[in-house]
Amino acid sequence: MAVRESIFNLDGLKQAESGFRERLAAQPDDMRTRVNLAWCLFIRALHQAGQESMLAALAAAEHPGEPVSVGRAKITFDTNSEELIQDSLRQAFTVRQLSMQSEECSAAEQLQALVRLSGGAEAVCTAAEDAVRILAEITWEVIQGAPEEKLEC
Repeated sequence: MAVRESIFNLDGLKQAESGFRERLAAQPDDMRTRVNLAWCLFIRALHQAGQESMLAALAAAEHPGEPVSVGRAKITFDTNSEELIQDSLRQAFTVRQLSMQSEECSAAEQLQALVRLSGGAEAVCTAAEDAVRILAEITWEVIQGAPEEKLEC
């Protein structure tokens, strides 16, 4: 029986993510790049969740409560699906709060709707609460004004 390759190119997704993050480091106001990063993270989260589910099923079937090993390899992940989905939603909420382009806002809303549809309503609520908190902190800092030493040119 031949092993079928994944339809997702995980290395390609990680390279795309890295490229989007580099662009955002240089231009944090680039909302199109931020939307692309959110979608890339969402796809990585789906892929990761599938791997985590498969390993959990294998672990439960073989030796409940013990780490899973396939052959001689112990499987570990650099990031879990929850972290990826939270980062994706954080990017999406940033776009919804800051973008003036309806196309970008619509893409962010669609991503959030898909997360809800896939059972992640709680993750969307958590990300929304975080986004409101961050926006409130920024607003408070603007209202308070910048310290005079920061205003000097």
